[in-house]
Amino acid sequence: MQKQINAIKMGQRYLYGDDGYKKNYKKAFKYLMIGANASNAECQNDIGYCYDMGFGVKKNLKRAIEWYLKAAAKRDKVALCNLGIAYEFGNGVSINYKKAFQFYRKSATLEHADAQCNLGTMYLDGLGTKQNLREGIKWIRKAALNGDSKAQYNLGMAYLDGEGVKIDKQVALGWLKRAARQGHIKARRRIGVILRKRNREIKGHSTKAGEGMNDRAKEINFSELLPISKMKGDGREDTARLKEMHKEAVNYITSFSWCKKIEEKYFGLGVGDIIGIYLFKIQPSKSDINKWVWVVVGDLPPAYLVVDRSPDPASALNSYIREMDEWVQAVKKGKPVDGLIPVNAPPTAENAKLLKTRLKFLKKEILPYS
Repeated sequence: MQKQINAIKMGQRYLYGDDGYKKNYKKAFKYLMIGANASNAECQNDIGYCYDMGFGVKKNLKRAIEWYLKAAAKRDKVALCNLGIAYEFGNGVSINYKKAFQFYRKSATLEHADAQCNLGTMYLDGLGTKQNLREGIKWIRKAALNGDSKAQYNLGMAYLDGEGVKIDKQVALGWLKRAARQGHIKARRRIGVILRKRNREIKGHSTKAGEGMNDRAKEINFSELLPISKMKGDGREDTARLKEMHKEAVNYITSFSWCKKIEEKYFGLGVGDIIGIYLFKIQPSKSDINKWVWVVVGDLPPAYLVVDRSPDPASALNSYIREMDEWVQAVKKGKPVDGLIPVNAPPTAENAKLLKTRLKFLKKEILPYS
């Protein structure tokens, strides 16, 4: 019995790369087969998955179905969902939406998030069952609350388009943000579209800086900025998040001894909880300190940037990404980070990896629309 338990653990370690083990599909298949032959449902599903994907064994969709069915007979929720996918898309079986619906439903009732999302989609589209928008939204919401990024995106889009629910841009953006934080590409792109629309609105309101500005202020493109008093997001919740990030930016810049107080405040660009770029005119403690500074805050390390070579929010964001990239590269190479942009996190490989992922998102989905 203990031998079987050890084999199951080793098989899953090699299949998924758990516990520091490097993925090795051939070894995984060998160990998992021991558990599968001992009627372990999880291993039977994993063996089916190996046949499905060609991991450690020659791809064979029919064999995959056979193993999925063995696991499903023991009410394994992952196997039930995999069978739903197979019947929905014709992987190893003929397309049969009714069977797909039945398998998804069985898996969904066992709290499998992917199955809940897929079941909801079938209700919305009327596949394998009569179309029922309310039931569809119910299951997609369950999946979204269980952390499924696809469901979170779908629910956000439903609130954006009014499919099965009343249009509510504020709620829509909230779900899109949840999906985006998990790396959902479409959600990130949709947030980019929202940001582009917001920036067009900002550029439609020409902002005039106060009279008597110094030469450095003349370098700033105030037509792409809004006074903080006019800052608005997509709905009350998003506006509240932008205001919270503004407070964070204020607290950050005033924490430095060289900033005596803030005289003027402007909003550049942002999406609540993700990123906010603000411009401040400060009263410095010394004459050699810049009066105008950009502050970047959000779901990433805060930082301040001088206005040199950054006349607008987009160039400030670009400078932020470039300087944070330098920090990431220095950490990866084991070099000192003294003299680089300060980051409020230890210079570890894990933190560098997390920051690199966020910077990649900013480059692809935020910067092009700013």
